Amino acid sequence: MVDPDFEYFTGEYSSAVEAFKNLKGKAGAILLMGGADELGGFLEQFITMATERAREASEKQLDHFEEWFQELATQARELRRSVSVSGGV
Repeated sequence: MVDPDFEYFTGEYSSAVEAFKNLKGKAGAILLMGGADELGGFLEQFITMATERAREASEKQLDHFEEWFQELATQARELRRSVSVSGGV
């Protein structure tokens, strides 16, 4: 029998990775269309979600998931910083 917490975090992580990949891939187009504020909002929502999932994983003592969600949040913060420097968010 598979641990339901493991299944939950596996699905959440898979979805988060896909969402970040899409967000990162579309960031340039969003900025070109004048959507800097929207991009900033998307990144903030993503960072909040990833941080919350990392906290939940920590509570369940699922250290790998905690680390992986923290890494996604860090990557999103770096993306936010890079688009801020280039005149976006």
